[in-house]
Amino acid sequence: MVAKSLLRRKVVVFIILLIPICVFSQHLELVKEIEARLRTETSQNGRVDLLIDLGWEWLFADLAKAQQYATEADSILRDLDYEKGIGNCAVLLGSIEKNRGNCSGAEKHYQAALKIRSKLGDRAGVASCYNNMARCFKANNNFDQAIKFFQMGIDMLEEANIIKTRATLMNNLAAC
Repeated sequence: MVAKSLLRRKVVVFIILLIPICVFSQHLELVKEIEARLRTETSQNGRVDLLIDLGWEWLFADLAKAQQYATEADSILRDLDYEKGIGNCAVLLGSIEKNRGNCSGAEKHYQAALKIRSKLGDRAGVASCYNNMARCFKANNNFDQAIKFFQMGIDMLEEANIIKTRATLMNNLAAC
């Protein structure tokens, strides 16, 4: 009986250790797919979108690569009038700064994205900016501001009747 229990534990540990390998393998396949699409993309807007996608893919695995893709997208955006791309890139740059522990730098990017997304009437995008800013406030133990921004995001999503994302913000609010 003890041997059977030990074997089960070993199997469970093996499976748990195997999960990150499988997930990272899928991540690399997706990165390769996006990179292949980037090589053939002819429109600058499309290239920006793909570079931003690559930045998001690397955000939790390799911040230097995420920064590289975000910087390249930002460089292309300087010559374009592509507001949605500018806003998306600002959120990515903010998330990179947040993951580096630089919440003040992150907030600057989130504020820029908030301005653009508000101008575009992108309620879900505005709520996302509020969520990201609230997470920075929370990381700096500024819970009053975090609660205020989480609530602003929830209110925005409620007005737009976006349920799934609203649940995420409510969960974040509850964790304050």
